[in-house]
Amino acid sequence: MLAPARACTARFSSEPVWTDSIIAAGAIGAIVWIDDEAEPAGFANLETHEPMTPQHRTRVGSIDKAYMALVAVTVFDDLDVQAARWVSQLDERITLRHLLSHRSGLFDYMWDGETYERLAFGPPALSDPEAFLQASLRYPLRNFGDVSYSSSNYAALDVILERATGDSLGDLLQKHVFEPYGLQRTTFQTGLDLPPEVAHGYALKGGTFPAVDSPRDVSAYWSDRSIAADVADLASFFRQLFRARPEMVEGGLGIRAYDNPRGTAHGHGGTMAGYTVQLRATRDGEHIVIAAANSHSIPVTRAIAATVQDLF
Repeated sequence: MLAPARACTARFSSEPVWTDSIIAAGAIGAIVWIDDEAEPAGFANLETHEPMTPQHRTRVGSIDKAYMALVAVTVFDDLDVQAARWVSQLDERITLRHLLSHRSGLFDYMWDGETYERLAFGPPALSDPEAFLQASLRYPLRNFGDVSYSSSNYAALDVILERATGDSLGDLLQKHVFEPYGLQRTTFQTGLDLPPEVAHGYALKGGTFPAVDSPRDVSAYWSDRSIAADVADLASFFRQLFRARPEMVEGGLGIRAYDNPRGTAHGHGGTMAGYTVQLRATRDGEHIVIAAANSHSIPVTRAIAATVQDLF
């Protein structure tokens, strides 16, 4: 087992410093983490006015790609094998490495009109990676071999991992990530219920997942097959990952690089119904900044991106 999550020190102040712009952008609650110190603000539950704390978990959205990528590089000996071995409809040029590094050219299912309509305006529903992949395959490949972010790559990996191993994604994450990395505050959810200690998620006006006119608790939306973690576990995972798997950082396998005046930052971001999270870390994982909100809107997304950029 690798090192467990470090304890964090909470910063409580009548005038929050790190979270102020996120709350000012309309977020119901927010947490900012910098190197084992966390500042919470706002509410984890708007109805009961339960205060947000560093111990509250938030859904991490697309940051789950780093977790899935770790499973893939652990269970597959050869990342250059054709992905069509498990999904015959995929172009024979596409390998597992292409999927992991967003170089497959697959159209992002999020921008398929029917899928977007269902996710943004439809009722809560169970996640269906195979349906997402099929929506992507209705479109031709675009710029094969070039890096172009597309969630369809990881919908394909989701399907491939389960077909190749015969295990559920949840079991694979537990076996290859949560247990060996000592992530005791990280869970993979199936179903639409809100697990204990996960902050309620809110859609705000000015967002699209789903579109609303006033704050709405959307904790059930997109909840199936999602990962939730507190900031200490999230930081611990990336710190350990960067040390144990440098090839994932160098190859862009579930990890993204971001320009910053203080040097290249590595990490990932996640946006989903009711939640927005961004993480930036140095190459060695020693300096980590996380900004998370249990809210989604364009202003909140921009405030969180600016916060991690400024505090990195």
